[in-house]
Amino acid sequence: MDTGRRIDPASLVTPAQKKRPPRTRVRRSKGGGAPPEGAPAPAEAAAAAPPRPEGPRPEGARPAGDGQKKRRRRPKSDKPNKPRGDRPQPATAAPSESFAHLPRERVDFSVPDDGVTFAELMGEGASFSNVQLQVGDKVTAELIHIGKDAAFFALNQSQEATLALAELLDDNGEVTVRVGDKIDAYVVSLRGGIELSKRLAGGGYDPALVEDACRQGIPVQGKITGTNKGGLEVALMGTRAFCPIGQAGLGFIEDPSKMVGQTLNFVITEVKEGGKNIVLSRRKLLEQERAEQRERTLQTLTPGMTKDTEVVRVQPFGAFVDLGGIDGLIPVSEMSFARVERPDDVVAVGDKVRVEILRIEPDPKRPGDMRITCSLKNTLEDPFDAHREELVPGLDVAGTVSHIKPFGAFVELFEKGSGVEGLVHISELSDDRVRLVQDVVDVGQAVTVKILDVDRDARRIGLSLKDAGRPRVEASERAAVAQQQGYVRGAEVKGKVDRLERYGVFLRFEDGQSGLLPAAESVVPRGGELRKHFALGDEVEAMIIEVDDRGRIRLSQKALEQHRERAEVESYQKAAEQSGGLGTLGDLLKGIKL
Repeated sequence: MDTGRRIDPASLVTPAQKKRPPRTRVRRSKGGGAPPEGAPAPAEAAAAAPPRPEGPRPEGARPAGDGQKKRRRRPKSDKPNKPRGDRPQPATAAPSESFAHLPRERVDFSVPDDGVTFAELMGEGASFSNVQLQVGDKVTAELIHIGKDAAFFALNQSQEATLALAELLDDNGEVTVRVGDKIDAYVVSLRGGIELSKRLAGGGYDPALVEDACRQGIPVQGKITGTNKGGLEVALMGTRAFCPIGQAGLGFIEDPSKMVGQTLNFVITEVKEGGKNIVLSRRKLLEQERAEQRERTLQTLTPGMTKDTEVVRVQPFGAFVDLGGIDGLIPVSEMSFARVERPDDVVAVGDKVRVEILRIEPDPKRPGDMRITCSLKNTLEDPFDAHREELVPGLDVAGTVSHIKPFGAFVELFEKGSGVEGLVHISELSDDRVRLVQDVVDVGQAVTVKILDVDRDARRIGLSLKDAGRPRVEASERAAVAQQQGYVRGAEVKGKVDRLERYGVFLRFEDGQSGLLPAAESVVPRGGELRKHFALGDEVEAMIIEVDDRGRIRLSQKALEQHRERAEVESYQKAAEQSGGLGTLGDLLKGIKL
């Protein structure tokens, strides 16, 4: 049994200690107590005292008996006096059996500071025939019997208590506990037996009981009868009480009038003016219950498990769900396979959803708290699996432009909200040069695109707008066409600047084919800006250094210069060999065109 107080082991009385020795009256001197050890006996002290001077009293001295009470002497008995040494000495209790050292305090059954438990104390032989309890004590009791109107609980080996059965029923009228279960309750009455309650409710107004409930934090039950400017008016135990609107719930209450008529549990925070001014709080009680439920919930949650929850709050960055005393966050990225701009487009407060626990980690913003990240989309069907047969390279599919980036346009395939999205690169928007993506497509525009490639593991789909409706050309075929047109490694080409990007320059040749001149392969110094050296429409010479299996051409100005320098040197060497010598260094330099 846990009363919330500390136990004093010295206050535990064993049966052996209850057998007191018989008391014997001890005659003590007026000075009180026996003489200290080593002090002379009274007779010896009297003999050793100096004799009283004889003769007349000094002037001013009071005669004997003036202003003094005369001592009444007992009449002498006819029985002869026994010698002092033969008189019986008083019996004194041994220190170990003395009862005077026991404190007159309430017994506390909580765990002592030294770690000794109640069960261990009981095992050492201490017995409690009648534990002293007070109204307001919190106890832990074990259910031993369920009656018609009350339930019976065992507090310890010798004491029982009762609790109204109505407090143990759920909304369907079913008993929520079984024999052997333990509950926490409060002592609310000691008249005619120990009466327990999870809360105080009903009955007449009892100032002492209200004071105890305020001091001990006992929950009380009250009915909301009205509202005022500052909060709620509550009928409590035959009197009126007040609950501030900020203490009426865990969150903000928009319309307090909807709470009128409800019977709820509160805790008393203040009792003023002799009980005429009682202040209540429902929030404290809810926070306490939520904290207890939170600890139980954290012990059951593990990453990877799914849980049915309810949405309790929606924010621009995601939605919070109640996991059982503790909130979990569903980020925007985990709400759906489709792109989500606003979380309230997907869920609303009160929605019942199933989520998967992704991570449980310490909250860096709230030391001591845990942060739980959940996923809603992981409990939904993967749209890549749902549209597996339709995601085939070479097929034309309908879609809607979902958003635009500088490098291309994202298109949501099939119906809106399908969760299948692909990218149309800027180079696949049109056969003509495209400077801005929005010059070709707009957000929300319905388009037909051709699927170029599908990477299911990375969940990426390459699309083409310009090839939609055309026969699909395989990558290997594109490479073969490029070779037939003379675009092979080492070939020198000339093209006009078609597009400038941060990473390179796109050149378009006369036959419509294009190639990329990377910034690192241009004559622009490292770190320089390409726009300062190239302009749209400029004619540029370069060498093809690579043609990949999709027919894409990669160019280099540096490779072209090196090739031409080597050609000049080889040409001079051949000319020198034919003339019979290599010539001078000046002749060699003259032959090199800078």
